[in-house]
Amino acid sequence: MWRDRLDAFWDGRRGFAIAFFEEAGAPSLRPDLTLFSARDAALSGAALVDVLDAPRLRCGYCVVELPSEHAFVSLRAADGAELRFALGDFDAEHAGGESRLLLVEAGEGEGPPAFRAVSLAARGDAERAARDQIARSGGRLVWAVRQNRRVERRDGAAALMRLAAAERIFPAQQSRIAVEAIDAPPARGPTTLMAPFAIMENWLRENGAPCPTLRLRIPNAVRGDLLFARAVVVLALHQRRRFRDWLREQRAAGEPTADPLTLADIRRAIGAPGERFEAVEASDAIIVHRLADVLAAPDGAVFDGLSATRVAEGAESGLVVDLHFFGAALGDDIGLVCTCADAGDFGVIPDDPGGAPYARLFRLDSDGAIARRIADGDRLLDEILRRAVDAERDAEGGAGRGDERAASAQGRRERLLAGFNAALALCGYGGRFSAARLWDLVDPLTMAAFVALAEDAGPDGRAAIARLGGYDAYRADPVLMEASARRAELTRGATEARYRDYCGPARPLLQRFLGLCNAKGLAAADIDPAAQLRLWALLGEPVLAQPLIAARIELVDAKEPARLAATARLLVDEAIVERAAIYCDDLQLEGEARALRDYLERRRAGRWTRIDDAARLAVMVDEANAYWRRPQAARAAPVAETRAPAPAAARPEGLLATMRSLLKRGGGKGSRP
Repeated sequence: MWRDRLDAFWDGRRGFAIAFFEEAGAPSLRPDLTLFSARDAALSGAALVDVLDAPRLRCGYCVVELPSEHAFVSLRAADGAELRFALGDFDAEHAGGESRLLLVEAGEGEGPPAFRAVSLAARGDAERAARDQIARSGGRLVWAVRQNRRVERRDGAAALMRLAAAERIFPAQQSRIAVEAIDAPPARGPTTLMAPFAIMENWLRENGAPCPTLRLRIPNAVRGDLLFARAVVVLALHQRRRFRDWLREQRAAGEPTADPLTLADIRRAIGAPGERFEAVEASDAIIVHRLADVLAAPDGAVFDGLSATRVAEGAESGLVVDLHFFGAALGDDIGLVCTCADAGDFGVIPDDPGGAPYARLFRLDSDGAIARRIADGDRLLDEILRRAVDAERDAEGGAGRGDERAASAQGRRERLLAGFNAALALCGYGGRFSAARLWDLVDPLTMAAFVALAEDAGPDGRAAIARLGGYDAYRADPVLMEASARRAELTRGATEARYRDYCGPARPLLQRFLGLCNAKGLAAADIDPAAQLRLWALLGEPVLAQPLIAARIELVDAKEPARLAATARLLVDEAIVERAAIYCDDLQLEGEARALRDYLERRRAGRWTRIDDAARLAVMVDEANAYWRRPQAARAAPVAETRAPAPAAARPEGLLATMRSLLKRGGGKGSRP
């Protein structure tokens, strides 16, 4: 039964994937399926999400976007078999559930990837079982997702599957360096500072001023890696930057200036030359430290404006370091910058703000360190990059990075994408996947399904994919792009901007596709779900659908597609309809002539005509065509010659007959004198 062989994965939001991971040699049991979703368990007001026919399921998996707040899904086969899904949290361990582990493994060279799904019991040490499966995949593993589920059976087959939000368990993080702002001030220990003022006493009692802290998670920290050698930790002191700019303006205007106090001045004033302040010692407004130096320093090492401590977390793999920016104040920026970083090398958790791929900065405000998006042309970023370049001149190492990268999780991902890109090139599609993109939970399945679509779609379908936005558009609405590529004859006039207007599951599938085809009026507003399915099947046959769209005929059902198409063909040519109106004028059928001309006016204005009215108009056009065909047939018929047959020569009947014959010819045997 297909219900027992099907896997499903839910990303906790709107992404929903179904897959058949059949063993080698097993028979393929993939019937045509229809997918509905609804807000309630009774599936009242269910929305048509997708129709999964044989071409859609050829690769074995597909990904759809569910409408917002739709937590119940139904898969229905033509024979009436149904499998329902309830999406939401449940206690798998105490409810007889299990875990399904999806492992994505890179192929050999540029070969296709392998998708493997295994079951793990929810009871017992599920974490250890998952680690064993990850270890089994070894260096080929690119991605691993765990889906907790509970299956309820009826009549010996799966009937209801409860799914909790799936989670990624490999890799632990996608970015090579993940940055997180945490509320964890460093333990300063006892102080020897004296408090000359009452406010200083409070400051000492509270163990110093608040200290912003960034936690760096580095799963593949390799000595000599060029990224770490050239990356810098940044502290941008905006009060100093503004004071510096003010000094420049004053000097340019010839106005008085001021010299700020330095820490050396303060030490001389208090008579403590060895005093260490929790402040930035240098006079620069931008302070940078090479990340490689910070990582190589012993635990608790202090740099100008910051200190670094290592964190031992049992659940973490790789290196975890906390950076304490004791020299920062409200309004300052802290973070990481590297001129050689690509997209995906730096990432902020839990929510990455995006922006320039080589910088991740946090602004200090009253609520703590807040990640902010910084653009390429930002003046502060230009200033930081100049300081970073100065620090890079002292960078060493970087040799051998390619081999280390190939062995890392990022190298495996690049190998997987190389296989996908080779398949796209082989089928003639021009787009390629980028290794810099961060993946969502089910993105490996999404990319594999996209490659299968590009291979199946044919030249017209691949042209439609490229015209409508490529993989980015597919990722935004896989169902709409699948329909657009497989029905390319209907979407020839669609553009990328129009696709963006209609993509997304907020509207029903049929409405989105017809809107993209500029044919929203083809489906009546009161069309029921069963009729929607029949109309969707009709749209799969462009020879039938195109005349209906051209004739602007509105349908409430599509039970007899051949009859509907015949009606449309009678009305599709405006000149023929106009001639039928003239025929009605000749017969003084004023109502019929007016109806035909009103139809043409509505059609030219972009309005649609219900099929019942269109059928009556088609009868008039057919009668007019029959009338005009009769004289044409008469004129085209060959003209038969009416020449009389020559009389047969009579045999002479004696002398009288001979003489009569001679007299008729007017002469005798000889000539007259």
